[in-house]
Amino acid sequence: MRKYLFLLTFLSVISLQAQEFFIISDDDGYVNIRDNDNNVIDRLSNGSPVFVLNPMNEEMWWEVEYSKAGVLFTGKVHQSRLKNIDSFEDIPVANVGNNRVLMQSNVVRINIEDARFEKAGHTFQYREGFLTHIDHSKIWGTDGNIPLKEYSAFEILINNRKIILPEKAFKYLYEPNLDYTKAYYDGKTDTLYITALNSDGAGGYVVLWLFRNGIFEDRLVTHGF
Repeated sequence: MRKYLFLLTFLSVISLQAQEFFIISDDDGYVNIRDNDNNVIDRLSNGSPVFVLNPMNEEMWWEVEYSKAGVLFTGKVHQSRLKNIDSFEDIPVANVGNNRVLMQSNVVRINIEDARFEKAGHTFQYREGFLTHIDHSKIWGTDGNIPLKEYSAFEILINNRKIILPEKAFKYLYEPNLDYTKAYYDGKTDTLYITALNSDGAGGYVVLWLFRNGIFEDRLVTHGF
């Protein structure tokens, strides 16, 4: 019951944020990332994805999370330098079932499937009785227990061109919620964004996959709170 209530709370909070993934958009081609004392601590180029932690606030500077080489960083960006990915074309959901979601437009077709997690062939690492790593890699989506589901298929076509998604793009992302998967396409830059809100309860997380010019470029994974 506790896990179920946490899941409902997590879904409600993140849904209110409307999966607030943004990209950097500045006339200079980049923005400076600042800390709470207004010191410049990093720089991100246009098109870099970020997750806004509290987009409902009325301040001009928003706290964001972003990833470099799989490591999460936090800083502040002026909201005028951010563009919400939901401003791009929304790829409609054509069909959704127990283990499959199909999103399709005139240009983009996305089929994503999940399946039962198979323990065979994996090693499991624990800390204080809680599962933290599988195959010595950080996992997302569980509350310290063995995953029940994992992604099993990603099939993407853009203008009838098949997009190859490397295994690293969805590996160790568990407990997919296909009902909370969305996609957006920027035709001007040939950029596809796929977002998902996944959880088994306290292990909730959000993920953004970014494809540019038909090539998988990056993923951003965060707990979102």
